[in-house]
Amino acid sequence: MDEQQREDYLLEVLQRKLTELKTTAINEKPSGEHQHGPDYQRGVAAGFVSGLGFAVRVLAPEGELWPKAAKMLDEYNRWAQDFNRRGRD
Repeated sequence: MDEQQREDYLLEVLQRKLTELKTTAINEKPSGEHQHGPDYQRGVAAGFVSGLGFAVRVLAPEGELWPKAAKMLDEYNRWAQDFNRRGRD
């Protein structure tokens, strides 16, 4: 796997996990083999996203990967804030 393929893969995984976070935030039903609640599922996905974002920032601070990952994280953060605001109204 060359560097470009690795970067593409990391961005794909990050996008998949961000989508999972959105899905678990919207769905209130337990999911998964052990029927954990949505808070648990969100926590697992959020931890993964946080770790991946941190790793990208530390391991690839220069180049195109970090700005792309940061943009994805920022878009998710904006969505999550809006979702939380709507949920409290």
